[in-house]
Order: sequence, then C-alpha cells, then structure tokens
Amino acid sequence: MKVTSAGERTSYSYGHKGALLYIKIDHKGAFVEIKNLPEYLGSPNNLIPASLSYLLRFECQLAKQLQDIGLDVGPIRELAISRIDINLNILTDHPFRDYIPILESVGPTRMTRDRFATSYTLKNTLRAVCFYDKGEHLRKRKRYETGPENIMRGEIKLWRKREVEKNGLSTFGSLIENRDTLAEIYSAHMKTILGESLAETGGGLSSGLLLLVRVDRTRAQKMSFAADMYRTIGREALREELAKKHSPDYVGKMIRENDLLYRERLALESSSESTYRALLEELQQKFFMLSLSGTEHDPVHGVALPESSVR
Repeated sequence: MKVTSAGERTSYSYGHKGALLYIKIDHKGAFVEIKNLPEYLGSPNNLIPASLSYLLRFECQLAKQLQDIGLDVGPIRELAISRIDINLNILTDHPFRDYIPILESVGPTRMTRDRFATSYTLKNTLRAVCFYDKGEHLRKRKRYETGPENIMRGEIKLWRKREVEKNGLSTFGSLIENRDTLAEIYSAHMKTILGESLAETGGGLSSGLLLLVRVDRTRAQKMSFAADMYRTIGREALREELAKKHSPDYVGKMIRENDLLYRERLALESSSESTYRALLEELQQKFFMLSLSGTEHDPVHGVALPESSVR
C-alpha cells in the first residue's frame, strides 16, 4: 500500500493506474477500479463476455482481495459505480479500415471525433462511443493468434457518475439486478450514433457526396451546384447565359470545370451509394440486433456484456 501526503491530507493507493486492480483511499472515500473484468478473473483476453456468473465470481474475488489487504469497504453490492464501459464484438464482412468513412459520416456533429488507423471515437464530456479493430488490438498484445480476422468492437463509455445513474446503474448490486437492461442501454446509445446518419438526414444528397462534405465542404458544394445547373437549365443553356456576360475563354473554362464536377458527382452517386448503404446497414444490423442468448459461450457474436471496465 503506497502512502502519499499533501498538506494535512493523506491518500493511500494499491496497485497503479492502468493495472487490473487499482485502489485509492483519500478524504473523499475509497475508489476501486477494475480495468478489465474478464482478465481480472483470469481470462487470457477480454473477448470472453462477462456473464452473470462472471459478475458473481468478481464479487467474491474482490471481497477476498480487499480483505487480504486489510480494506473494509462494506458489502460489494453497495459500492457506487462512477464509470462503466459496455461493449459488443461483431464479425464484419470487411477490414476495419473500410468502415472508417461510414463512421466519419454518422453521429451528432457536435461530438468530438478522434480518428486513428485502427480506431474511431466520438465523444463529449459525458460519454464516448469507440469503434476499433479488436482483432488487431489483441494480435499486437499477442493475446489472440488464431480465429476470425475481422473483429470490430463497439464500446459505450459512460464517463460520469450521473450518466451511469441516469441509466439505472448506481451500484454494483443494481448492475447485477438490471443486467438484462444493459443490451437496451447499449442499443439505445448505438442508435444515437449509427441511426443518425447523414444519409438519412441529408435532404436527398447522395451518400458519397455527403462523405465528401465531411472532408471538403467547398468542393462538395461546387459539385452539387454543377449538378443542379445541368439538371435544371441544361449544359447548353448555362453556356448561353455565361456568354452574355463573359468572354469565350472564360465561358469555355467554366464549362470544362463544371463538366468535371458533374462527372465526379455522377461517379459518387453511382459507385459510392450502394457500398455506403451496404456497410452502414451491416453495422446497424449487427450492433442493433442485441440478444443476451449466447453470451455464456459465444465471445464474438454474443453480446459481450456487461463491461470490460468498472469504476
């Protein structure tokens, strides 16, 4: 047990931040963090779903470990939860990188976004939704050598105590009692992200163009304008209107530029639309259609619930 003093206040800690078990005691009370529930209970990796039996084992093991180090925090089921992460592993039809453009285009625009090669996160001060290449993550840690190649994890992180309580999970006991509602909580948060796609709210614009809006709004607007002009008044009528006010060279330049923009717009509409919709619908189907059946034995298709981390 490590002792730290700051003025008249003294804190005690067991383990360290990032360890499977970290305990801190100060003037605010005792803080217990379990970083990874399956691995804390001896699983070789956290692909194994944390079933009800896992929670009961965790309750007994934590109580014994706290007793062994001489810490009395009362009944484990009365411990308040200040943060919880809920996750689901799915098998995808394509590598993780193919879904990043889809993730770029969904979710509330007010959420901050962090994009990396093998992960994509949307977050605010209360919660985060993280998608990442779970198979690659485990392979890098040498915890997973054989099995399906394309495993994506979708993780809901409830960062604040009030956010946890709002979802009816105020204590560890309530987590056990309401475990069946975890799938509903997870599904509701996922629908906020994957169900609010630009494809559904874009007023008829193609999905491919909407992806471009995220990256280059100016060019997307030019493409949209060119398509609107050609489809409403026609290419030759536009040329005639421009010729009334501009030189032949300028008119020729503008028509050539609009031809290019229009061709790019048509290409996006024809090639990106079907791919975009197929990938988005795959994620929606696999992340929304939650069932607690199979969680005891299926670490990939089953709902990997509850959390891999409890604080």
